[in-house]
Amino acid sequence: MKQLIGFALILLPLVSCDLDFFAKEEDDKQGVVVELGEYQLKLKEIENLTLTGITKEDSLTIVNNFIENWIKEKLVLQKAELNLDQNQQDFKKQLEDYRTTLLIYTYEKELIKQKLDTSVTQEEVKAYYDKNPENFKLINDIVKVKFMKVPLKAPKIKKVKKIFASEEEKDQQEVKEYAHQYAEKFYFNEEEWIEVNDLKKELPLLVGYQIAANIDMVLEDSLAYYFLKINNHKKSGDVAPLAFETNNIKNIIINKRKLNLLKKLKHDLYQQAISSNKVKFYQKEVN
Repeated sequence: MKQLIGFALILLPLVSCDLDFFAKEEDDKQGVVVELGEYQLKLKEIENLTLTGITKEDSLTIVNNFIENWIKEKLVLQKAELNLDQNQQDFKKQLEDYRTTLLIYTYEKELIKQKLDTSVTQEEVKAYYDKNPENFKLINDIVKVKFMKVPLKAPKIKKVKKIFASEEEKDQQEVKEYAHQYAEKFYFNEEEWIEVNDLKKELPLLVGYQIAANIDMVLEDSLAYYFLKINNHKKSGDVAPLAFETNNIKNIIINKRKLNLLKKLKHDLYQQAISSNKVKFYQKEVN
């Protein structure tokens, strides 16, 4: 082993200086770096290593590690070939099965890319939702909220406390402008449903509080004020609102189309093969 690694040390300056020279001179024996039984490590395999832009010492380490790992792998392979019987070493069927699976998967993937209609209308979404309400029971509580985190030293806190939950358009606009100027975090998309667990990640102080609709509160820790208004709330076990499940339903519909497309492909190919007599059936008596 040390002799082989030593050979790599001698080889490295030659490799790093002019790999092309060795590649041109290579024949059945020339260009061989290491030989172990019937296995040979060729110079061209080392050429594929990324050796540019690094020091000679680092290049040497990479080459030596590569050679050593190659030797170890071939030694284990030799051991396996010696100790496994022929049946255990015969992977023809597994390789053919893998090739078949890979070819079919690649073809189907390309067919889906070309043929699958991925546009889903809101009418289709609602129709699926109305037909399958039992599929959309909530696992976690969800809420519609308005949220803002403001440092303790931020100005006009008293006024913000008064107007944060206000429905007046003027007050809402003022709070948004204030958030952009002073808030560390804020979330004002009051029409979007989010999971309570996600809200608690942003607001750990909320743990232990009773979640309910139409609640507004201001919480405080040693670093910040947390302004929160809960506009709506759905509990786990309730049927999720359509808006919360829209993207999920679109994915379900597209996936069903995908399965139907592939099913139709197999059916059509089968029918064409049968009608054109490409498939021959040989009936044999079974005793």
